[in-house]
Amino acid sequence: MRYLSKLVPTLVILAFFATLTYALAVETDVGTAESTAAETPTPTATTWPVFSATVEVIPLATRVPVSGTLHVAVSVKPSEGCRFPIYELTLDQDVPAFEYVSPPTAKVGPPVSNPFTYTLTAVNTGTVTFDALVHGERYCGDFWNWMYLGGESEPVLVWLPACRIYLPLILKN
Repeated sequence: MRYLSKLVPTLVILAFFATLTYALAVETDVGTAESTAAETPTPTATTWPVFSATVEVIPLATRVPVSGTLHVAVSVKPSEGCRFPIYELTLDQDVPAFEYVSPPTAKVGPPVSNPFTYTLTAVNTGTVTFDALVHGERYCGDFWNWMYLGGESEPVLVWLPACRIYLPLILKN
């Protein structure tokens, strides 16, 4: 009996707290359900731009004499909404007719400005096409991705200027 007399007040207190906890839980759930329904935004489909890019290789002249200077601009034009920071750029020649002046090598980077201009000096005759290989990271709002892009120039003619020899003219009076 003594045991039961000590247990009853404890059970009453536990029942009170259980009822109070249940009442608070029901009230919280109802409030949460109402506020969640009012605050939940409707999902909208997100479309990311499709990545495409053009590598332009533009020599500033189409004919250059031997020992003449040529500037070649390389630029990357990504599709709207996308970016393509350039990490490394290489400008190759199909016929070795030019020496690199600025920069002194075909490969530059990192970092590489966009557009980038090479300065070359003609050393051999021939028709040259420049190929640019660009290594960079594309981003269209979705994720960054390393990739290579390439472009080709129009042909450039390197010609040897005609030499004229002027001999002294001797006259007899």
